[in-house]
Amino acid sequence: MSSPMKIVSSVILLFILLSSCRKEIPPCSGNCSQIVFSGVVLDKSLNTPLPNQNIDIKLHQIASCLICSFDVIGTAKSDANGNFSVATSFDTSLLKKYFILVTATATANYIYYPRTIPAGDTEIPKISTSLRFDHLDTTAFKQLQFGFYPKILLKINMHRVSDIIPDYPSISQSYEYDNHTAVGGFLQNPANKDTTLSIYTTTNIFTRIITYKATIPANVAIINDSIMCKAGINNSIDINY
Repeated sequence: MSSPMKIVSSVILLFILLSSCRKEIPPCSGNCSQIVFSGVVLDKSLNTPLPNQNIDIKLHQIASCLICSFDVIGTAKSDANGNFSVATSFDTSLLKKYFILVTATATANYIYYPRTIPAGDTEIPKISTSLRFDHLDTTAFKQLQFGFYPKILLKINMHRVSDIIPDYPSISQSYEYDNHTAVGGFLQNPANKDTTLSIYTTTNIFTRIITYKATIPANVAIINDSIMCKAGINNSIDINY
């Protein structure tokens, strides 16, 4: 058994190794350039402006390390028209060792992909999406676009109307809108023909639900359903499988 001292020493060594990847980015000097990053954040369900979303622009280190350094070179929030603009100066020669990452982070009532909800869990982390640039592209920097989808709860009421194949008790599902997909499912319960699943999806766009159920060995029944969820109501769908 390892002694407490050896364990502490290992933790300290690991911390040193991880910390060795952290480096200070040199200050802007002879290669200093002012770069403008601008674009728009949209509510993709309606293709309308999405205000008050956070934008971060970072230089990320390109290195073989567990924790690589980064430096925030600009921040902004989208305005009432969904637009944002950030003017920042940095040493562009750093792009030999760093890349630029522009990230939009949505407020908690927006999502990007559909999301399954474990029983009793109603919270999801804030969602981010990023654009990476390995070289200077001042035209692309001024045409940035991000999109998020309003989050809404959907109850999927599953009703078993056929026998369970004992060797294949799992029901698999996929949930899709606007080419954004998540997967889920459950184990069939012989004592319960009704099962309710919860997912977060979006409004004003059809959510496609595909259910896969084994009927006999080597054969799978595929059931297609869809629903367009609306804000301000309890959204649910019944599926027989």
